Amino acid sequence: MATITVGIVIGKMTDAIARVAIEINAAATVVCVATHGAGNSVSDEKQLVKDRFTAFELTGLLPDTEFSVSFQGVSGPVPGKFKTSEAAPGGMNIGAASCNFTIRRDDTEFLGRFARSQCQSGQCRTTATRGRSKLR
Repeated sequence: MATITVGIVIGKMTDAIARVAIEINAAATVVCVATHGAGNSVSDEKQLVKDRFTAFELTGLLPDTEFSVSFQGVSGPVPGKFKTSEAAPGGMNIGAASCNFTIRRDDTEFLGRFARSQCQSGQCRTTATRGRSKLR
């Protein structure tokens, strides 16, 4: 079975569409599935080529809703999460953090310090997760 080598990367996102990208180490048919709390899901199936970064387009999503992302046909990291925007947002501020220092990857205080230093109260409402860490 192919393994995810790069990703999960959440790309363009609106109130109804999200692009989710991965790269795998062997050719495979892969299904990307986004599921929200009520159990409804949306999926996109693609034939992936070895070592080629590929984006899945998930359409028909609900606005202002948190989704879990998982993949069928590959093994790899824990499922990801994203939240769609409101139906007609007036503006959006996004905070992003990345850490190559593997010892700190599950350090929730690292992301908390980032949020406090980069986002004024109430401005960053998007949640980014990696493992058990959360940024709100």
